[in-house]
Amino acid sequence: MRTPQGARSAAAHWEIRPYRDGDERQIVELFDRVFGRRISEAHWRWKLRSLPSPVENVWLAVRDGEPVFHYGGIPCRFHLPGGEATAMVSVDAMTHPDLRRRGILTGTVRHAHERWGAAGVPFTLGLPNEQWGSRTAALGWEPLFEIEWLVRPLRPWALMAPQGARDLSLGAPLDAGWNALWNRKIGTDATVEVEPVERVTGTAAEAALDGLWRARRDDLEISVVRDAAWVAWRYLAGPSIQYRVLLATRGGEGVGYLAYRTKTAQGRELGFVADLFTAVDDEAARMTLIGRAIEEMRAAGTHAALVLATRATPLQRTLRRAGFVFSKGSFTVHMVPFSSALPLQLAREPRRWCLAGGDFDVL
Repeated sequence: MRTPQGARSAAAHWEIRPYRDGDERQIVELFDRVFGRRISEAHWRWKLRSLPSPVENVWLAVRDGEPVFHYGGIPCRFHLPGGEATAMVSVDAMTHPDLRRRGILTGTVRHAHERWGAAGVPFTLGLPNEQWGSRTAALGWEPLFEIEWLVRPLRPWALMAPQGARDLSLGAPLDAGWNALWNRKIGTDATVEVEPVERVTGTAAEAALDGLWRARRDDLEISVVRDAAWVAWRYLAGPSIQYRVLLATRGGEGVGYLAYRTKTAQGRELGFVADLFTAVDDEAARMTLIGRAIEEMRAAGTHAALVLATRATPLQRTLRRAGFVFSKGSFTVHMVPFSSALPLQLAREPRRWCLAGGDFDVL
């Protein structure tokens, strides 16, 4: 496909084509140039080439043989009111800094969306950022609802102290009192056992996670299929980011899981809860999982725990009661519908969704 009409010069000539084996070397270089941080080729392949897709899910704009724009969709199985379908989660729209505002993003994304819709993909989800500008609406992105960051300080004194402060032990009583206050509200359910999961396939965890999904799915309207295969791929198979998965069982049956990771940012250790999945009415399992994760994070010296949650949902209310009382910005979830499989009127109702930060690539 040649450059759309309106290209400013022959030097701006570019073509759209699908991913080809070996492109990842230049793709990760483009990622570094655009976002200012490196990812490995193995990480890119895991994210965008390891799940089965009904259609090509990675599209490039190429100039002189070099990728100058990249757009990918993670093909995820979704449970929908009409049955199961593979939809896309859009990621990594990135244009070479020297070639912005030349129609490359618009042309390539529109081309990808046309191919996805023609192949029967019902929709794509995404978190378009402010750099998309007017292209967000022009490319069919419909705003659905907000997911917000919630924060629970675990070492409030260390968070408040100037970076580099030497004697953080002075704040130990404050830290202990703060956590004791909220931990009393969390409580634990003695009937719930929590164990870490390091491997899924061929283990008791596989049966427990699949059983959890089967028991839970009929109560859901819209959700990623959160079965054992999803947990194994999303939280345990990635080559670069290490998650810790906690599985909750009651009487040997799976009743929930929580996935989190830690990261050092600006000299502070932060914990990110990527996913917390239980039955809607099983707050005891949610609280027990949260309590265990917080206990582990505190033991590791983590300063604060963060989670993305949809407002006015049972999960958000549980998190508030567990001490996630501070907000730190939000994302607007967007969708481009390609069919009527998920009507916009339904998609815009947050209570219809079971959604987690780990459904996207921001965690």
